[in-house]
Amino acid sequence: MKCFLTLLLIVAAYSVRAQDTIRLIKGNYLLVNIDTVTKYDIRYRKFEDKHKVKHSVSKSVVSNITYADGRRDTLFVLNESGAILKRSPMLHVSDEAIYELGRHDAQRYYDRYSSASTGTLLATFPGSPLLGLIVR
Repeated sequence: MKCFLTLLLIVAAYSVRAQDTIRLIKGNYLLVNIDTVTKYDIRYRKFEDKHKVKHSVSKSVVSNITYADGRRDTLFVLNESGAILKRSPMLHVSDEAIYELGRHDAQRYYDRYSSASTGTLLATFPGSPLLGLIVR
């Protein structure tokens, strides 16, 4: 009987673990355990991940965050069609902060279009420079 009660308590403790919810602007939800919220992104661990690998998402694509204790941070307010409303808190951030957020996103996601530049070079070099103007 004691073994059954112990097992029941372990299962109950596992099922009531706290989880946070991140809602993306696209409408997707992420069930996660948030580690840190930085100036530019949110670092989290997936709720169902057994290996506890850390992931991150940029604040520029997050609509709101709902924490396990019920608190809620709203970054962008969306209407029914999913458009961002002008009263969104992130839209009233200073221009310098938005500039830094854009630089951070560019450093993170821009991967230098080396294949496009190589293709343009190969198309332009043997023939006419006009061939390099043709867009793929």
